[in-house]
Amino acid sequence: MNLKNPLPALLGVALVVSIAVLDSTIVGTTLPRVAKELNGEEQYAWVGIGYLLTTAVSIPISGHLGDLFGRKRFILISLLLISLGAVASSLCGGMAELVAARSVQGVGGGMMVGTAFTATSDIFPAPYQRIRWQALNSTAFALASGLGPIVGGWVIEQWGWRISFLVIPMVALFAFIAILFWFPNIVQEREDRPQIDVAGACLMIFTLAFPLLALELGINGHGSWIVCGALLLAGGTAGWIMVRVEKSVDSPIIPVHLFRIRNVQLLMLIGAGIGGVMFVLSYYCPMLLQAGYGVAPDVAGLLMAPLLVGPPVGSMINGRLFRYVSSKPALLVIGTALMAAGAAGLMLSSAQSASLTLMFWFSLCGLGFGFLMPNLTLFTQMSVDAFDIGIASAAVQTLRTVGSIIATAAVGVMVSASGVERGIKLAMVMTILMCLATAWLSFKLEREPLDRKD
Repeated sequence: MNLKNPLPALLGVALVVSIAVLDSTIVGTTLPRVAKELNGEEQYAWVGIGYLLTTAVSIPISGHLGDLFGRKRFILISLLLISLGAVASSLCGGMAELVAARSVQGVGGGMMVGTAFTATSDIFPAPYQRIRWQALNSTAFALASGLGPIVGGWVIEQWGWRISFLVIPMVALFAFIAILFWFPNIVQEREDRPQIDVAGACLMIFTLAFPLLALELGINGHGSWIVCGALLLAGGTAGWIMVRVEKSVDSPIIPVHLFRIRNVQLLMLIGAGIGGVMFVLSYYCPMLLQAGYGVAPDVAGLLMAPLLVGPPVGSMINGRLFRYVSSKPALLVIGTALMAAGAAGLMLSSAQSASLTLMFWFSLCGLGFGFLMPNLTLFTQMSVDAFDIGIASAAVQTLRTVGSIIATAAVGVMVSASGVERGIKLAMVMTILMCLATAWLSFKLEREPLDRKD
């Protein structure tokens, strides 16, 4: 379906994408002060655990439901959930209430990722059109990643942490109006009546949640090896049962046949790597500049500005090159090469490095990210049938979230063991290796489905 004027609908989608990011970045700035005022430093980790777990499990479920019933209604529901959770967070009187409120927001955030990142395919079935418009989502993602901590810190200083939670509902109101009035409700025609796979959804929740919970408990030292081992065993068992159940239902929450598609397998691994690289750069580089190099927060924000400006520029260049590059996976290789070069420069930097030099390394990372994000989504959609676009995209985004969680936890261990500067420099080595692995996997992608023009 091609709208006469798709811009209002796509701007609404871009706003939804930015909200999903702002919800994480603003709250990341807010939480330390919230935990201190509520005397809940010991429960601090559980706020993040609740959010990440509910996000990870809601992405594939919402992607599947969007394929069956259309994405519009689930985008609207996600905006309501994330706004409700934000208001509840601003009113909470203790950490237990905050954990519950953030878990509700996690459901909304995961639903946003599972639907909004796929929504462009509803309007532009042709990949050559879609790749250009997806630059809007990459721009929104990058700007929200950079503005979130700045806006969150400023609002906290001016009006306190409770008001900072209300930034999300205010932005969500505009997104809700745009989606409600301008985004089309497109449902794929099916011969059979769609059925919701409740058993598969429950088993998938256990399959994802138990291992992630074991990881968080183990990394943060809140659980013994027996508890973590039991959770891993439970998650593996649930996954084994889920595979058997999904083979026997008509409309599975996770179609098993997707995992037989070579490109989907590879793109899930690539997504995990990209997620890890992205979070290392966006969450730990500010710490490197401020705690490692002694740079003031406002100066650190200026130095990292190219990391935020680079993705939309990279996306636009990628969109221009897409039609003319004979081997589409080469675009992923270009992105990983740029990010690896930027990470290598940051690894070799020091407190005495010139500001322009640091900005140059961040700009390479930002440009690389602009090549990776739109192609990751587009290649996934081009590798599957129209009925599976939502769930396949959601599966890749889920693995990206899992990769982010694992990488963030791993770098946290490095920083705790080796100190801020040395720990993050080691993280840059890990980032370079992940970029090289992603480039190698990109070469393994089958070119035939990626060369389609329809």
